[in-house]
Amino acid sequence: MYGLLVKNQSKPRSRNIGDLQRRGNEQFNRKEYVSAIDSCTQALELEPDAVLLSNRVQVHLQLKQFGKALECAEMALKLDAGNPKARFRQFKALNATRSYEEACISLKMLSRATAETQELSRRTRQRLEEQRYGRYDVIGILQEASSTCPPYLDHSDYVGPVRVTEIPGKGRGIVATKEIGEGTLILCSKAFALYGGTNMPPMSTNRTNATEAAEIDIARITNTVVANSFAIHGDLWPPLFSQQTTQENRP
Repeated sequence: MYGLLVKNQSKPRSRNIGDLQRRGNEQFNRKEYVSAIDSCTQALELEPDAVLLSNRVQVHLQLKQFGKALECAEMALKLDAGNPKARFRQFKALNATRSYEEACISLKMLSRATAETQELSRRTRQRLEEQRYGRYDVIGILQEASSTCPPYLDHSDYVGPVRVTEIPGKGRGIVATKEIGEGTLILCSKAFALYGGTNMPPMSTNRTNATEAAEIDIARITNTVVANSFAIHGDLWPPLFSQQTTQENRP
C-alpha cells in the first residue's frame, strides 16, 4: 500500500510541473513576464530543475532584472553545469551588470563556439578594455550614435585617477589619486537622460547673475521636457558621417 501511495502521488506532481512549465512558456510568449516568473517559481517549488531555472533567467533578462537573472543562472549551472542556455544567459547577465571579465570566462565555457559567440567575445573584451584603461574608439562610437535615434551605445564606463571622498569642511567631492597630466581621461559615463530637438528653449541671454540664469535655463528645459512627454525629435542626432565613410578613410 505504501508503494502504491507514493506512486499515485508522483504522477500529479510531475503533471503539475509540466503544466506550469507550459503555462510559463505561453505567458512568456505573450510578454506576461511577471506571470511567467510566478509559474516558474511554482514549478521550482515542486522540484528544482535547471531548465526551469534557465527559463526564469530569460524572463528576468527581459525585465532587466540582471541581478536576479545572474542568481538564477548560477543556480541552474549548479544543477547542470553543461546547460548551454543557462551558460549563455549567465553571460548576458554578467555583461549587463558590466562584469566583463567574468562574462568573458562564462562565454569561453560554452561547449561550442559559433560566429555569434566569437563576435560577442570580441565586443566583451572591448568593453573590458574601456572599463580598465579608458580606451575608446571615439570615431566608431560617433558613427554608432548616428545610426539610431535615440542612440543606444553599448560601451563601458571608465573611472580614471580619481575617487570620491570626504573633503574636510567641504563635504564629499572628487579628488585625484595621482598627478594628472594634460590630456588624461578622468571619467567617462553614459548620459543619464537625453533630450533635444526643435522644441528646446533657447538659453538665457541675460548673464548678470550667472547662478540665477543657470537655474532659469534648467527650469525652462525641464518644463519643456515634461510638456513634450520626453519626445525624441528626428533632428536631435543628425548623421555625423556619410555612408561612404569607411574604416580606411576615417580621420
